[in-house]
Amino acid sequence: MAQALPQAGVRASGRTPKRGSLARRERVFAYALLAPAVVAVFALIAYPMYLIFAISVREGRSLNFLALGRRPLGLGNYQTVLTDAATWHSVWVSLVYTFGSIVPAFLIGLCTALLLDHVFPLRRWLRSLMLLPWAVPGVMVSIVFLWLFDASFGVTNYLLRTLGIIDTDIAWYSTESTALFAVIVQLYVFAVPEAGVPASVAVPLPLSTNVTPLGSAHAPSLIAGVGMPVVVTVNVPALPT
Repeated sequence: MAQALPQAGVRASGRTPKRGSLARRERVFAYALLAPAVVAVFALIAYPMYLIFAISVREGRSLNFLALGRRPLGLGNYQTVLTDAATWHSVWVSLVYTFGSIVPAFLIGLCTALLLDHVFPLRRWLRSLMLLPWAVPGVMVSIVFLWLFDASFGVTNYLLRTLGIIDTDIAWYSTESTALFAVIVQLYVFAVPEAGVPASVAVPLPLSTNVTPLGSAHAPSLIAGVGMPVVVTVNVPALPT
């Protein structure tokens, strides 16, 4: 009887929470949590991009945003940029920089991962050594390469002179023909370990390999995702006999 009275009181008062109102409150609370991020993205990214586009379609040169609407519309700015030789030179440098830093680093990392996938003496030590450049801060790597490619005391010029490849020192970062190469080589310190060592290569297993069935506590795993800094583990199901 004592338990029936509170239940009757709840039914009489009608204060049982509704599922729809609870879901609506949770949805409003989620939007309220996302609102600061949306405002920040709009203020820091969306609005500046709008201003850049609005300025690009207005004739003339002026940084007065208040007078932006009084300037005539036109595509003269785009015509000036697209007919300028410096624009296409910058595009070419960007393409060389992108493909010159990604493709060779990926190939070297892939070959390194294939090599380290085989069993040989001191393999674990070599894996650890390959990861060391990836952990070095970028500032230290820049200082080291500034010393390596120094025009007067650099080790690179000394080795090339010793081998008889060059007769005079090269200012690697000041010469137009070598500056881009010197910058790209520096990126391999980070790109090669990132492409090859943290994520080993998933190699297909032969049919004669004995594999523990999927779900076992001791099931072997392969590391997939070459070129990804995040290691993804994939369980290997049992092969049909």
